[in-house]
Amino acid sequence: MKSKILKNSLLACLVVLLSSCTARPVKLTEQESFIRVYNEVPNCKYENLGIVIASSGNVNWDINGNEEATLSRLRKNAHKLGADAIIIRSSKKGERQSHSSSVLYTMRGNAIKNCSQE
Repeated sequence: MKSKILKNSLLACLVVLLSSCTARPVKLTEQESFIRVYNEVPNCKYENLGIVIASSGNVNWDINGNEEATLSRLRKNAHKLGADAIIIRSSKKGERQSHSSSVLYTMRGNAIKNCSQE
């Protein structure tokens, strides 16, 4: 009986541990999902609202998932400032930790709005 309780407890701990190690992209509102992302400065006049930073945390199993999760968080942060676009200034994959198969992913950019051609 004790071994069954111990097995169930260990299984429950494992499930909690593994579920905390996944990073899915944050669910975005319609407005947040329409925020444009530029990898270089666009050829337009725009209002710079400030710097936004986001991280996937030290989670997920592949770099593509971490990048997408980080970009979702970056869009959310830019939307809070009233932005309709982001200019990515840096995108960095951290080092894989020896005790973990996960990789930290961070992005930094400028939240902008009213990008208009003149």
